[in-house]
Amino acid sequence: MDIKLIIFIFISAITLASAGVVAFSRNILYSAFALLGVFAGVLGLYIMLSADFVAIAQLVIYIGGILILIGILILFFGNKFNWIGHLPGDIKIEKENFK
Repeated sequence: MDIKLIIFIFISAITLASAGVVAFSRNILYSAFALLGVFAGVLGLYIMLSADFVAIAQLVIYIGGILILIGILILFFGNKFNWIGHLPGDIKIEKENFK
């Protein structure tokens, strides 16, 4: 195997695993850290493609801007984004209601 192929498979695996954590994690802080892994993986793929401008834009806009904004929002609001299992008006969804 070529070394570039091994690096590509490694970066792709990290990106896909991090995307899975973002999608299925119930804790928003874990999702934010996994999103950093997704953005870093995409950055690595852009560097491998020799797309330097897009890689720098990825670094500045997404990692430097959006991820920092999400981090500040988590620090400001705490973990109040845990809405899974709840409806507006604090009505808790129970399994017995859907039999």
